[in-house]
Amino acid sequence: MNIAIVDDSKKDAALLKGYVEQFCAEQEEAVQIFVYRDGLDFLDEMGKNFDIVFMDVEMPHLNGIQTAREMRKTDETTVLVFITNMAQYAIHGYEVNAIEYMVKPVGYYNFADKMTKALRFVRRDKEKILLLKGDDTVAKIPLSEVYYLEKDKNYIVFHTKKELYRERGSMVEMEEKLQGAGFAKSCSGCLVNLKHVSKMSKDMVFVHGEGLSLSRSQRKEFVSAFTEFLGGELV
Repeated sequence: MNIAIVDDSKKDAALLKGYVEQFCAEQEEAVQIFVYRDGLDFLDEMGKNFDIVFMDVEMPHLNGIQTAREMRKTDETTVLVFITNMAQYAIHGYEVNAIEYMVKPVGYYNFADKMTKALRFVRRDKEKILLLKGDDTVAKIPLSEVYYLEKDKNYIVFHTKKELYRERGSMVEMEEKLQGAGFAKSCSGCLVNLKHVSKMSKDMVFVHGEGLSLSRSQRKEFVSAFTEFLGGELV
């Protein structure tokens, strides 16, 4: 497992690195830790395929929010946790799919709680592959790359990171197939991957800039599923 710590404070980065080492030793998790003093250096090494990133918000030149926005342009799956001196900055985590935030000074038990949650996300994302069978094609798609599904007559249309796929089937069948995988209905004809939800309004869900209908009948259930997906709290 590869973990990045991005923090301009040498002291805070060293403390967090020690916490990661302690936690992984206790859990018998093999880990490589990479420490960066600013967002630009971190972005230059995105090819290391990080599983978890701990990102300080208040950094010079390129702050943590700006760095995370740049990261999400090419990496939509890495688990992101913000570290901040002021809790009000945490609201920005919602737009870049941060799963949590920690307010400095960070204690070990608070860290361990957030790290446990981050590991749960890592393990969930790594396991699932969706096999899609079209009229004359078969495709293997990582579930994390599926943005949402919509009903089109006798077909289900899969909107993914790379392209659209069509497969004969019903929405009921897909709901059963994807139960427990982080999907929820926004309306009767649309099943959304909660991982890719960037924001919600009264009657819309936004997935990568695209607005999808959020029906009145599904709103309560959808918000509940999204809150549970984030671990019981909206960041």
